[in-house]
Amino acid sequence: TTSFKADFTSQIDFNNLLKTRAEFVYNDLDFDYGTIGEATNDQVYATRVQKRVFPLRGAVYVQDKLELSEFTVNAGLRLEYTNSNVDWYAVSQYDQSFFSTKYNAAAVFPEEASKPQWTLSPRLGVSHPITENSKLFFNYGHFKQLPQYESLFRIQRTSTNAMSSYGNPNLTLAKTISYELGFDYLVLD
Repeated sequence: TTSFKADFTSQIDFNNLLKTRAEFVYNDLDFDYGTIGEATNDQVYATRVQKRVFPLRGAVYVQDKLELSEFTVNAGLRLEYTNSNVDWYAVSQYDQSFFSTKYNAAAVFPEEASKPQWTLSPRLGVSHPITENSKLFFNYGHFKQLPQYESLFRIQRTSTNAMSSYGNPNLTLAKTISYELGFDYLVLD
């Protein structure tokens, strides 16, 4: 994995603190693993995964922290880019020559480039002081998570060449919407 990050923070004026970040991640993944069959005296793979891929990820976010005597607001946006960066098989899910024991490793199957994804995620946090030691707060945000690389790129066949696991490099990022409403009170001894 090779990654680059750049951060910038600036107190724009007395009330506004601006934060930004840009990041880029490049992966060189070389999958080569499997299960050796006991019936073959540990000489033949019962299942094997072999694939080399170079997925890309990037993100940019901007956030403003607005501080006033009545409340504090953190508002931001995060733009994310993901690209499996691979040519993947464009076969029908019913193609017996690809998925069944009729598979021939010498056969050529059509491929198409994986599709890049762009997502925009809002973030908002508001807090309102009630006393010196207590506050009301509200947080809201969208958070994205990349699927495991195995789920994207895995192609695993049994010793009879039947497909046992088949990945999908175009899986969408898992999305979680988080919100929280609460009250904080600081107890002093």
